[in-house]
Amino acid sequence: MFNSYDGSTKFRGRAGGYSFVCANTCVLGTDIINIGVKHTKNAGLQIEGVIEQVVASADQFITWGPKFEEWAETRPSRSEVYHVLTQLPFSVNHIDAIFRSWVLDEADSLLGVYNAITSWSTFNSTGVNKASARADREARVATLIEGNVWNNAVGGVF
Repeated sequence: MFNSYDGSTKFRGRAGGYSFVCANTCVLGTDIINIGVKHTKNAGLQIEGVIEQVVASADQFITWGPKFEEWAETRPSRSEVYHVLTQLPFSVNHIDAIFRSWVLDEADSLLGVYNAITSWSTFNSTGVNKASARADREARVATLIEGNVWNNAVGGVF
């Protein structure tokens, strides 16, 4: 939760998986919710609802903890990882960039693959329409993570 006493920024509530959070509002990671309330005379009434939504979202996110633990223990080979990445509907250049990131990070687990994919989809969009490209990439990655290929990778079945 972030707020400013002088009203210069909205009251904000966020929940998600983060690798870095700072009191200066710098946050690195993935939001599952990020909502705010503008400072007005009725803001106090809205803030309670925002807090409830953030807490409910965080509760849902907690269910991902066991998944992350399982992914951290799953050690696929390089060829298995490349096979999983080819299921993303992206060009070979994009797939190779994700693969290189995973190899260079020396994150030999399936969680490392997940981190490489999500980092690439979120932070490597370029061009005039960056926001649209980012949203498209993130949707495609979500489809992969929620699909059979990823579930088979977790189960060790490639």
